[in-house]
Amino acid sequence: MTTITQSSSSNPGITAIHRTSCTSGRYCAGTHEEGKQMPTFEQVTYIERDIQTVFNFHLDLNNLLKISPDDANLQIFHAPEKIEQGSRIGLFVKIGPITTTMETVVEILQPPHKFVDRQIGGFFAKWVHTHLFEKVTRNKTKLTDRIEYSLPGGVFTNVVGGGIAQRKIEEMFRHRAERTKKLLEKESD
Repeated sequence: MTTITQSSSSNPGITAIHRTSCTSGRYCAGTHEEGKQMPTFEQVTYIERDIQTVFNFHLDLNNLLKISPDDANLQIFHAPEKIEQGSRIGLFVKIGPITTTMETVVEILQPPHKFVDRQIGGFFAKWVHTHLFEKVTRNKTKLTDRIEYSLPGGVFTNVVGGGIAQRKIEEMFRHRAERTKKLLEKESD
């Protein structure tokens, strides 16, 4: 089952997609390396900027702080000056009332088309974030954020808490898409 949430009139160019093979429509299934099902969230954003500018924007961790929701209280506690394949990034992030750490590694870096970061330590049992950049026109880029995730605690936790996690992820990425569009499209004016 696929659920598509179209952008509202105040947020043109943003579409969220939830993929699932489950009947509830809330717990979405992808697969990870062990072949087990994982919830998957995907969001497509069209940005009126060239592909290289959009890609570079996402490699600058200062921009991650600018586009993240204030209530996430995101802080970087370690990161390299330049993001490369194999780079490790450590974050403090607030999830509800709890502040936790999240450490990711950049597994794939293919400028200016793709990079993938995977959580190697943190709240989620699994978290793989694929950033895809596609040139639409000379000054328009399609950005696809694909998140495959699993909550700690196994199937029960994912079924019980999956809907809440999915809503929080959708809220966070919608905010990030809106801020990214605003910052990048403002620069082009």
